[in-house]
Amino acid sequence: MAAAASSAHELGKELSEAAFQGDVSRVKQLLDIGAHIDRRNTYGCTPLILGAVKGNHKLVGLCLNRGADPNANDESGWTPLISAAANGFDAVSTLLLSCKANLEARDTSGWTALHCAVANGHLTTARLLVECGANLEAKTDAGRTALCLAAAGGNASMVAMLLGLGADEGIVDSSGWKGMDPPIGAVGDRLSAQKGAGNWERRRVLSMWGSCVGLSSASPDRGGASS
Repeated sequence: MAAAASSAHELGKELSEAAFQGDVSRVKQLLDIGAHIDRRNTYGCTPLILGAVKGNHKLVGLCLNRGADPNANDESGWTPLISAAANGFDAVSTLLLSCKANLEARDTSGWTALHCAVANGHLTTARLLVECGANLEAKTDAGRTALCLAAAGGNASMVAMLLGLGADEGIVDSSGWKGMDPPIGAVGDRLSAQKGAGNWERRRVLSMWGSCVGLSSASPDRGGASS
C-alpha cells in the first residue's frame, strides 16, 4: 500500500511538472500509466489549469479529452476559464466553454473570467465571454462591475464595447462612486480619436470614466486589495 501510494505521488509530481513545462507528449505518457488527470500541485493547480494559464491549446484539449474537471480551481479560486480569459487566450477559452466551463465561477476576490479579461484589457476575450452568456452586471467582492473596471482603467474601447453589448452604467452609480468631470488627458484623446464615434457616444464613455476615476485601474483587486 505504501509503495503504491509513493508511486502515485511520484507520478503526480511528474505530471504537474510536465504540464507546467507544456510537455504534451509526456503528460499523455503519464496519464497512460495511471497519473490522475486532476492531480494538483503545491498551488492547487491541475494540469488543465496549467495548460489554460499558458494558452496551451493542445494540452488543454488533451486534459479535457481525458476527463479533466473544467471547473477545478486553484488556491486563489482561479478556474481554467478564468486563467485563460485573464491572459487573453480566446481559442482556449472557447474550447473550455464548449466543455461546460462555468462562466460565473469566481476567485477568492469575487472576480469572474469577464472581470479578469476586462481588467487586463483583452477586448476580444471579453466580447467572447459576454456573447457566450457572461453576466455583464456581476460584481466583484469590492462591488465593481466589468464596466466599472474598464472605466477605472481608462480603457475607452472596452467601455464602449461593454456599453454596446448592453452593460448598465446605472449600476456603477449605485455602487457609491460619485461622478466627476471627465478628464481631458490621454483617455479623452484616445476616445476622441476613434473614427466614427459620435459626440454622444464619446460623452457617454467619458462620463463612465469619470464615474470610476477614483478606482484603481486593474487586477490588484483580483488579489484581494480593498476598495
